[in-house]
Amino acid sequence: PAEPPRESPAQAEGEPSESTPAPRGGEQPAAVPVAQLLREQPSGALVLQVGDRIYRSRAELRASPDWSVVQQLSIDLAMWLAGPSAEAAQSAAQAAAQQTGMLAEINEILKRKLHTLPTEQRDLELKEDQAGNVLVSLGGKTYPLEELPYEEVRQLIRQAAAEWEGRR
Repeated sequence: PAEPPRESPAQAEGEPSESTPAPRGGEQPAAVPVAQLLREQPSGALVLQVGDRIYRSRAELRASPDWSVVQQLSIDLAMWLAGPSAEAAQSAAQAAAQQTGMLAEINEILKRKLHTLPTEQRDLELKEDQAGNVLVSLGGKTYPLEELPYEEVRQLIRQAAAEWEGRR
């Protein structure tokens, strides 16, 4: 007797076995491109394209406004690959990404305001330690936010945070 066809693991989990075809003609697309991961030839190096912007290194991406978008996208992709059992981890990962995205946006605001500080205090960046605490990197030294010894820098950080909050 002939054996019935076996289900693929995707079918067993209730997922479609084939990709959904692209919409035709004037139909509204069900999905839009967010970013593309490319491989350069012949080097094999990875390249990330976001819109019309190309990033060849993490440093390039981190210095761009696309950093928080790509960071969230990578969390979403990891959760998608992990499947439904990873939903609990997703909320923690999203909270961490939001904190990091917030710091990146505040750092952008700070860059615009740094001209008001003395030259030796213009090397300023907010960072996050592994426990999620905000750290201030200033002139090659790192301080917990609440222990920063320069009042004018603390004021500038508060102004940048207030501007960020006002945008939301």
